[in-house]
Amino acid sequence: MRWRRARVAIADYNCRVPRSSAPPPTILVVDDSSTVRRILTVYLAPVRATVLEATGANEAIGLLGARPVDLVIADVTMPDIDGLTMVKMLRSHTNPKLRQIPVILLTGSDVSRASGMEAGASAFLTKPVSPSELFRVI
Repeated sequence: MRWRRARVAIADYNCRVPRSSAPPPTILVVDDSSTVRRILTVYLAPVRATVLEATGANEAIGLLGARPVDLVIADVTMPDIDGLTMVKMLRSHTNPKLRQIPVILLTGSDVSRASGMEAGASAFLTKPVSPSELFRVI
């Protein structure tokens, strides 16, 4: 039922995405909740992004090492490594391309925006996030 509401929410959202001949972006969505990953994938449909999914930070770091990614959207609270630590790991990585990937952190907890930005996040959003909030920071 929640998935249907997400589809309705994105259908109601009047999103004007500029069309471009550039290849679509590759976006990695990292969240232990499959529902959140699906909702974000629906939200990203208008930009025709190639969306990769990871259930945790360890899986995400493995994907980032194997495939170029333009943006990471990650939950702060995850079972293996939290999102703040994942961002710190990326920012201190030996691969300069991984150090430069923009990361948007999402949280449903009371983690402060300052903590996320201090860790090196490009943006910090509070769940539930709307399509307009997401596109504002992308």
